[in-house]
Amino acid sequence: MQVTTEYSHFHNKTRLDQNKGTTAAICVQNLSRWTEAIEEICTWPEYKPQPLRSLPLQAEQLGIGKLFFKDESKRFGASLGSFKALGAPYAVFKILAEEVFSKAGVRPTSEDL
Repeated sequence: MQVTTEYSHFHNKTRLDQNKGTTAAICVQNLSRWTEAIEEICTWPEYKPQPLRSLPLQAEQLGIGKLFFKDESKRFGASLGSFKALGAPYAVFKILAEEVFSKAGVRPTSEDL
């Protein structure tokens, strides 16, 4: 699987006040570690990449070249269907792995846990 690590951030001055801007900046800075999360999650046996769908009519209506959306409707089965299903388990894995490491001095993999 090929992962694109390029992203861009547009600062909309009319949307963010100073407090929200600080919070958003922290989130954008944390994107530098998203590759680590993707590499881990891709090893999970239940993980499957979700399709990227093209919306040519909407792109034309908006006056842009192309518009795509990631179809999460089948993520972990039709009943769940959400990209958010990956974030919480990954966070739990990181917390548990850190706790095991602090007690045992060995960093476990998600398969170990």
